[in-house]
Amino acid sequence: MVRLILVYHHGGSIVTKDNGSVVYEVDNIEELEQLDEDTLDVFAVRNHYLALNYEKIEKCSWLVPGSPLDTGLRPITTDVELLEMCRAARQNNNK
Repeated sequence: MVRLILVYHHGGSIVTKDNGSVVYEVDNIEELEQLDEDTLDVFAVRNHYLALNYEKIEKCSWLVPGSPLDTGLRPITTDVELLEMCRAARQNNNK
């Protein structure tokens, strides 16, 4: 069984700086640890935002480890996308 750590960045905006770099500003971070990869599903990932007191989410994405924000964000809307995120997490110390 693989235990994952999901890191939620929330409450901010993706901003392009004058120099062209893309950053996430006003970053709030929440980590969920010891998640069982075998029982993790899209609804659990997306619904954690409800626990963070958001009434609705517009978009839920994950960042490919080591990639910049402008090209590395991937949506999480299906189990196939969630499995891709889990594979990347295993190669990134389960995070």
